[in-house]
Amino acid sequence: MGIAKIESFLTNRIEGFFNNRFHGDLEPVELFQSLEREILLKSKKVTGELIAPNDFTFFLEESDYGRLSSKRVIDALYEIAERKVIKNDSFMDKDLKIRLQKDKTLEAGEFKLQACFTENNDVESDAEEPHTIVLERSKFDVPLNLPNNPSLASLIVTEGNNEGATFELTDKMLYIGRREKSDITLSDDKISRLHAYITYERHRHYLIDAGSLNGSYVNDDRIDKAYIKDGDVIRLGETLLLYEVM
Repeated sequence: MGIAKIESFLTNRIEGFFNNRFHGDLEPVELFQSLEREILLKSKKVTGELIAPNDFTFFLEESDYGRLSSKRVIDALYEIAERKVIKNDSFMDKDLKIRLQKDKTLEAGEFKLQACFTENNDVESDAEEPHTIVLERSKFDVPLNLPNNPSLASLIVTEGNNEGATFELTDKMLYIGRREKSDITLSDDKISRLHAYITYERHRHYLIDAGSLNGSYVNDDRIDKAYIKDGDVIRLGETLLLYEVM
């Protein structure tokens, strides 16, 4: 997600809330932009794949921490990180972890971001000290009218009987086929009743053929299983679907 898209996203979801109350202070958009930059800077090549860090800690001044430590901000940080990994055609190993932490050495409006690769999902931040409050997504129990599985990307039918239809993709498995109970139902006689499905692995969407008669294609290449990149075109039967990151 580019900076322009982030700002549009924030206008609808978060930034307006904070601007109306805390004008001139540290804003969520600054955290979001910093997170995107850090993912780009800290990603590294491993055996031909670009791997993004999976553990992020924001250090905030106490009053900024008090204002920004909300489920809305934490959830938005997670969404932005997941989308950036896909947009950057990279992967992320292990679970994504994002924390907000107080830092008494910082002035109001200042923050620091630490990114690293962790193998153990239960590892705590090395920077934690006694009397330090650390906020993670798991600390929130009550939803604040936000989806449990936010949309990360979409499939847009660009050719076929369902042209114009859009299907949102989350981190959940989705079945594609002609049968009505499919998560994505396509009215195409060349598509099998259960044709393919989409999974979410290593923070990327994969298209997997389900043994269909006419096969599944990504950019004209027939596949059994393939990860999908932003802008890829999927062909199932006579239907074309464009994969786009939200």
